[in-house]
Amino acid sequence: MIELLLYLNALDVDPTLAQRHQQDPQNAMSEYGLTVDQRQVLLEGNLSEIAKAMGIEDAHLVIRAPQVQQNGPVVPEVETV
Repeated sequence: MIELLLYLNALDVDPTLAQRHQQDPQNAMSEYGLTVDQRQVLLEGNLSEIAKAMGIEDAHLVIRAPQVQQNGPVVPEVETV
């Protein structure tokens, strides 16, 4: 659960990881250690499912403007409150 939140936070602060994710999200997430299911949840981009996978309620999410990525999914920046 925590891995997803750590990954999303890492994307926000690590420009190298963000670039790798933009170029090849599957590989970047795999190298980070996310499971197949975790990667699929992020690739689908359903915020409710992302929250569920992180073990938090939708109401506890603070969503900032998503990072628009070329040739890849939109990855929201997520915080918990």
